[in-house]
Amino acid sequence: MRTNLPHILFICIVALLYSRSASAQDIDTVSTTGIPAQNKDHFIPREKDSLFITPLGNIFLQDSTAQDTLKETKTFLKYNIEHQAETRIKQDFKEQKIYLYNQAEIHYGDMSIKAGLIILNNKTHEVYAYGIMDSTDTYSQKPVFNQGGR
Repeated sequence: MRTNLPHILFICIVALLYSRSASAQDIDTVSTTGIPAQNKDHFIPREKDSLFITPLGNIFLQDSTAQDTLKETKTFLKYNIEHQAETRIKQDFKEQKIYLYNQAEIHYGDMSIKAGLIILNNKTHEVYAYGIMDSTDTYSQKPVFNQGGR
C-alpha cells in the first residue's frame, strides 16, 4: 500500500505558490505631507520637578549608611576551631555534636587537645576527650591538653 505523502506535499506546494502570487502590496503613489515642525516658541514651558536635583555646588550629602544602628553581637568563639582525626569525623546535626575518632586533635587559639575520641557538643559548648581501648584491652591515646605550649 502506497502512502499519499507525495500527493499531499505537491498540493501544499502548489497552494503556497498560488497564494504568494495572488497577494501583493499596493504602493501608494499619492504623497502625503507629514506633521509640520513647530518653532521652539510654541512649546509649553515645563514646570520644575519637585524631585529636581541641583548640581552639587555647596551641598553636602550625608551618607545614610554611615550611622549603623545595629549593636554588634559578641560571638562565643574568638578563633576558628581546627580539628582532624585519623579514622573518622562524624557530624551529628540532630544532636549538634561532632565526633572525632582515633588520634583526634583539636586546635583553638593557643590550646590543643589530643585523644583517641573527642566529642564537640555545640549545644552546651563543651568538649569531651576520652582514651580508647585497643585490641589487647590496654588504655591508649589518653587525653592530652596543652595551652600556651605547655
